[in-house]
Order: sequence, then structure tokens, then C-alpha cells
Amino acid sequence: MGNQSVSEDFRDFLTGDLAEDVAGVQADYEVYLSSLPPRVRQAVTPFSPKNVFMSSGKLSVLALPFWVGEALNVEREMCRRISLANFFGLLHFVVQDNITDGNWNEGDLPDRVISGTLFQQQMFVHYQHCFPPQSSFWSLLEKYWLEWAGSIAWERQAGPYSPFSEEDLLRAARKAAPLKVCPSGLALLSGREDLIPDLERAVDMMHMVMIMADDLVDMAEDLAGNRFNTLLSTLVSTLSLDPQERPDINWIGRRVFIDRVDEIHLQRMWAIAEEAQALLGQIGLTQWAELITRTVQGAEQWRDQRLRDIIALDLNEILEIKSQEQQKPIEDRAVMDIDQLLSDLASMRNIYPDYSPSTAREIVNAIPQAYNLHCTEGGRWGPGFIARVVPINSTTVGRYLKAFRENKLTEVNGIPIP
Repeated sequence: MGNQSVSEDFRDFLTGDLAEDVAGVQADYEVYLSSLPPRVRQAVTPFSPKNVFMSSGKLSVLALPFWVGEALNVEREMCRRISLANFFGLLHFVVQDNITDGNWNEGDLPDRVISGTLFQQQMFVHYQHCFPPQSSFWSLLEKYWLEWAGSIAWERQAGPYSPFSEEDLLRAARKAAPLKVCPSGLALLSGREDLIPDLERAVDMMHMVMIMADDLVDMAEDLAGNRFNTLLSTLVSTLSLDPQERPDINWIGRRVFIDRVDEIHLQRMWAIAEEAQALLGQIGLTQWAELITRTVQGAEQWRDQRLRDIIALDLNEILEIKSQEQQKPIEDRAVMDIDQLLSDLASMRNIYPDYSPSTAREIVNAIPQAYNLHCTEGGRWGPGFIARVVPINSTTVGRYLKAFRENKLTEVNGIPIP
């Protein structure tokens, strides 16, 4: 999961009292920022609250306290303080992520550590004004930070092709678990502790959707960086690919459209968004539900352009390929691109369960040299000649050749498959 964003312009959410409240939070932040040593300010490049309308994630950090506070009848000034605490908390975790990901210049590291610590301290200052030491808020904060730590640990060991179960997606989404202190804290202030489980679930669902939206954009970056990506994981499971294989990103991009993996991905996003709408609608948090819905809509609007950029292939050409493959009879598969056919694990493993695309390519690449040996020495053209060129026994070669033939790959460069 990379750092790009696939969201539309959310400025229409910031109207009336909310716009005024967010402007107040921005002013408070700027005052604090101006008090920091110049070196520290220069070393940190956090986003500004004034750009909040450009991202659903940024908007949720600042607007959520006001939406939840209004629904639960919490004083506006208390909501504003919690919004500012949210923002400082977010900046702390942004700095933490940059440090762990190595996104810093060597000379900036000490100043980044300092700034992250100061942001964390400011978060606690503002929350301490709202919640006394004996409040259960502090045990909830500890719980959510542990969820964050678990998510970070899982993410660092998960590759781009890691399994994509709902449990995995939840682990990934809990990288944003510290945000739960906002709605849960407001529930405590309003005497509605009974709402905390639903509010926790809503935060998880919001970030599930945001992760899946961003993964449409981050596919190439995550593949190159060996990071977990929900779209890549869906592609692997849909096509029964070998997780150890690393197909070319252009091939991956084509398959995303041709095999409708993009639709599977978006259907999952819509299912989560609809659950969130039902849950939040019961509490009266319609703006929060709308934010989640708009994130999915933004992903739909952006997917074609973003994926076209990634694979450098015109969308019309992709759709033409898709149309042709849907109309192509099985007996015409011999004319398909060989590399594409060799990567079709589902079809090949129907014939040979231990099939590996890399071994298949090795055998195919050896066929011209092996055929020259056959022509020179004579005898029956078969797997024995190929086994003399590659370090694979003739029995295994024969099984691969059978898989090729059954899938209508009958020749390579004019040379018949024996």
C-alpha cells in the first residue's frame, strides 16, 4: 500500500459551520507550527489542514469530531479541541511512517524524530483537557495504538500477493486505528458508551474502502516495493497465479481489465460502503456515510485513467482485447500470445497440477535449440531432446508439453510441440 490517493474533490463537504470550524483548527495549528524551531519546521512536510478537501482521509481527521459531536450533542468547542488533537496525532503517525519507510534525508532524521515527539505531546495535551485520568478513554487509546502496532508489523511482512481475506483487510485498515479515539471519546463524553463498538467498526470500514481505493493507484508502486496490495492479491486469487511469480506490470494491468478484476475489487468496496451506510444511518451520521460512498465513487471515476497510466495502453485497446477474448472459441487459443498463455495457471494446472510458468518458459525457450539437435541427429522428436538443453528430466518436460497441447499451444516459432 503506497502513499498516493484516489479521491475526488471533497470541498463541498466544507460548508457553513464546518468550514468555519476547520478554519479555526487550521489557525490553531499554524500558530503552533510557527513556534517550532526553523530546522524542525523545514524537516517536516505534513499536509496543511487548508488542503483537507482534496482527500477523504484528511477530511475524516478534521471533520469527524464535528459530525459525531453534532449527532451526539457534544459542545462545539470540545469538538474543535478533539479535531486539533486528531490532527496532531495524525502528524505524529505520518512522521513515524516516513521514518520506518525510509522517506527522509539522512540529515533530517533527528529533526523528524523531534517533530514527531512534539506532535504526539500536543495530541496528549488537547485530549487531557477533555478526559480526566480515570476516564476509560485512556484504556481505549492504548487498545487502538496496539491495533496500529499490529497492523504495521503485519504490513511489513506482507507482500503484494498476500492472501486477501476480510481479516487481512481489517489488519491493513487498522493502521488508522488511532483515529478511533475520536468517535469513541465523543461517545464517552455524551454518555453513549453503547455506540463505541459500532463507531469502531465504522472507522475500520472507512479505512478498508480508502485502502482499496488507493490500491487502484498504487498497484505498480506496491509491486515494485514488494508491499501488500488488495488489487494485486485479488488478481492472484482470481487467476490462480503462483505468488512466487512476478509478472510484468504491463501484463498485470491488462489482466486487471480483461479478467474483470477491477469489477471484483469495486464490488467489494461497494459491499463495505453499503454496510457502513446502514450502520451510520442508524446513528444519524449521514455525512460520514456519504464520505465513504464518495470515496468508492471516486475510485470508479479514476480507475480507467489511473490504470491506463500504469500500463501505458489506451483503454480502447484494452476493451478491444477484452471483447476479442470473450468472443474467442477455445480452439483458437493457439493464436494467443504465448507468454500470456504460459501465465494462465488455472488452465495449465487443470492438466499438470505442479505447473510453473517460469519452468514452462524455460522449456519453450529451449525448443528451437532442441529441435536443431533433432534435425542434426535424427530420431523421434520428443521431450528427450528438450531435456538435453534444459536441466529438467524428460518425464517432467513431457508433462509440460501435454499441458501446452491440451491448451492449444501447438507450435513455437513454427516448430511443432512434440
